[in-house]
Amino acid sequence: MTKIRFHLLSVLCLSCVLTWFHGVVLASEYMHQVQENNATGLDLSNLVGKSQGGLLQEEGLPERAKGNGVLSLHDQRVRLSNPVLPNSEIQKALGRVLRFHIWIKAEDIDAGGNLWFGAPTVTFSLFDDNGNKITQVSSLFKTRGTYPWHCYYVDVPMPRQIMLTNQSAAANSEQAQLEALAEIIDFQENGDESKPGFYVTFSCYGSGTAWFGGMSYEELTTAQAANRDKWLDSATNTSAPNPEYDELPVILYYGLPADKPWKFLSGNNAFRSILTIQGLKEYLEASRNDWFHLQKGVAMLPYLYVTASKLQLCPEGKQFEDGWLDALEEELLGWQDPETGFWTVNGVPNLLVTEAIASNCFSPMSQERADQCAVPTPWHSVADGVTLPHADKIIETLLSHRIMGTSGWNEYMLQPAELGGTKRDTMVSLGATTAAVKLLILAASTLPAEDARRKSALDEAKRAYLYATKTFLKGNKPGLWRESTAATDISTTGAFLLDLLDVVPLLESHRANPDLPKPTIEVAEDSESDEKIQIRWKNPQRELVSVRIYGTRANVDAQTLTEKNICCIIEQANAEDPLMTAKRIVEAANTEWGITPAAVDCHYLAAKVALLPSKVLVVRTDSKKPFFQIEPPSVVRNTVVDEDSSADTSIVYYAVGVNAYGETTGFIPLNGEATAEDDD
Repeated sequence: MTKIRFHLLSVLCLSCVLTWFHGVVLASEYMHQVQENNATGLDLSNLVGKSQGGLLQEEGLPERAKGNGVLSLHDQRVRLSNPVLPNSEIQKALGRVLRFHIWIKAEDIDAGGNLWFGAPTVTFSLFDDNGNKITQVSSLFKTRGTYPWHCYYVDVPMPRQIMLTNQSAAANSEQAQLEALAEIIDFQENGDESKPGFYVTFSCYGSGTAWFGGMSYEELTTAQAANRDKWLDSATNTSAPNPEYDELPVILYYGLPADKPWKFLSGNNAFRSILTIQGLKEYLEASRNDWFHLQKGVAMLPYLYVTASKLQLCPEGKQFEDGWLDALEEELLGWQDPETGFWTVNGVPNLLVTEAIASNCFSPMSQERADQCAVPTPWHSVADGVTLPHADKIIETLLSHRIMGTSGWNEYMLQPAELGGTKRDTMVSLGATTAAVKLLILAASTLPAEDARRKSALDEAKRAYLYATKTFLKGNKPGLWRESTAATDISTTGAFLLDLLDVVPLLESHRANPDLPKPTIEVAEDSESDEKIQIRWKNPQRELVSVRIYGTRANVDAQTLTEKNICCIIEQANAEDPLMTAKRIVEAANTEWGITPAAVDCHYLAAKVALLPSKVLVVRTDSKKPFFQIEPPSVVRNTVVDEDSSADTSIVYYAVGVNAYGETTGFIPLNGEATAEDDD
């Protein structure tokens, strides 16, 4: 229902959470109150190669910091030369989570740049023996300005297996000699070089200085790392990493309580109160040209207003000023470029920002689906009944800026010509393509059914999905994907593909396409019983990727059947049913990153995958077996049958042909007395 994950948290132990000073409650100096008590300290000076000498500059670590050494950065990105941990430690941690603690303090980190890249950042990268990037995790804490030492942590899930020699490079005498020679001639290694091992990169761009130190690590199970019971900071009622200094997008990203006042609305060290129109305008002015703020902060303001007002979550004795939402609408409309329909950053139309603002500020109704009616979503709208401004222009702009020869887009769309180099005209990005598809579907919903631009937008969304799945589902692990056509590694994030699956009509039930050929399903004459039958797909048509077999009790209308009723899927050779594609991707995202569709607000996708029975018989047309025996799905087998009833309780089966976009033929009865006619 919302774009922010709610965490209903238990009351926290004051001794673990709060520091008292003259009766004032202060925020914890530990991110999410996670302390490094059981961690093993690391010495940063041991990770710095001789060619990187001079990077370490001591700046008084707190006494309780476990590790040694302080790295000082100013407008720099540095990958330390030596591995963070020896390969033997990596091997022992496979399948678990390595949690790294790092103390950071900053001085005058300018808020003039964008929040995502401008804040001090820590990135961990794991490369196998062949130099393939297996894992990369960047810190999601983004604290700028001036603040004292604060202990953050980064959780790095380790793969279950990896080709990584269980011996340090230094143990190889020939390799050691080469490295020594490189250091003698002052060879400065490339920060992106993918030599085997586990490395850490620190960055701090823009004005000001950041200090990183006191690094330590510990090994956790996945369940231990996922424990969020004590995230809430009682002083601010947020789960932000550094709540007294974090900016609005960071506070929102980590989720808000649904049962405690949102004290941050009154401001902190990073921003003033946004409850007043003046405070709102000051925040908008400060965020106007920061794409991260626009996507993750400004776009979420309607949600904050509606939710806090309806659930009475404003700080005690305070409310949003009258006319607040109207003022927000006026500002946002003034920022939109009427020629392209896009919202701008530094005067330049921006695809990702436009999608965020359109979806969260001008979407008063949920998405209309073949199997789900649209419902009001006031938390995604600046006004009741508002429609997406210049929707026709948005469609025209998107259709005219696809990457040539593809059905995809990249982030350089409409950006200055000097950005992106050759990639701007050749690379397709999964993130940008997903944003474009979401915009096409939203914009199309505002146009009349007879408007040709509506059909063009929906047709292009279909082509983009088919292109994306064909192009990006080529990672070196089943179900995983690449982030762009320029990348050879699997994605390092679970973002985008789940969103794409969630927004396209791929998984909608009963989305019949009358132009699809109906499959011919042959039922064997020697089927064992009335409830179990043997079938085969005879002469499969190339327009279909699969046939779904549904089972139900007699006298049930086939049009009411759902994914729960699927008992068998017959797939073409070298093809896959869209439901199984979605299931495979969801499972891979959960295994790789611990991400579920619901956790990233893909609720429709979550519901559809949950409906699919865990034991669906999936067979292929190239199987040597001539017929496949099917039996009722569990939802039918587990139904209590009243033996005294005169109603027909026999099992009937239906077949439905499916294409790659989830469009279906009508229901084709296979046995028994069908209660629904095949759609002609």
